[in-house]
Amino acid sequence: MKYFYLYIFVFFLSLPLLPCRALEADDGNLIITKEKRDDGKKAVTSLFVLNADPEKVYQTLRNVEAFTEFMPGAAKVEVLESGEGYQIVKFIGSRGLLSGDIVMKRIMDNRNRRIEWNLVDGPLREVSGYWFIEPDHVSKQGSVVHYSNYVDAGVLIPAFIIRKFLREDIQKMVPNIIKRVESGGNWVSAEYMKKK
Repeated sequence: MKYFYLYIFVFFLSLPLLPCRALEADDGNLIITKEKRDDGKKAVTSLFVLNADPEKVYQTLRNVEAFTEFMPGAAKVEVLESGEGYQIVKFIGSRGLLSGDIVMKRIMDNRNRRIEWNLVDGPLREVSGYWFIEPDHVSKQGSVVHYSNYVDAGVLIPAFIIRKFLREDIQKMVPNIIKRVESGGNWVSAEYMKKK
């Protein structure tokens, strides 16, 4: 019964965070939706187009050690272990639910330009998702980037609050990725410059 009251407290505390519009959105170049996975869990997914070769986009997202230069909230990234097609990576940063020390396993499929990740260690119950980059068949000169992320905080935080956080995280992250890739890997965020 005590957890019921805690849940009610968290729910009312989170009311100001409710989205003013539906989760599904198309902000110009960026489309964000919910996706029901095969296991029944609802991930937040997005799709965006950028003016760069798919391989260049893939290499930018594969180079996890450079994330501190352009990814929001990435204070430090450390590759703990790497092997054929995988990395164990420790992320230290402040990205809301993804704050603190989080260790992830990243699996790279170079042939299909796909990167998947799963939580290995950290304060959350589950984090899993993927990047998938393909040629833009409409423009014939750019890339279409697919992103999906699922987070289970393991505490009494309603799923819609977690999805709201993930949606806002995507809206901050995608413009930085576009700037980074389209600059040829030279653009760095103001957040990174403040740390230097």
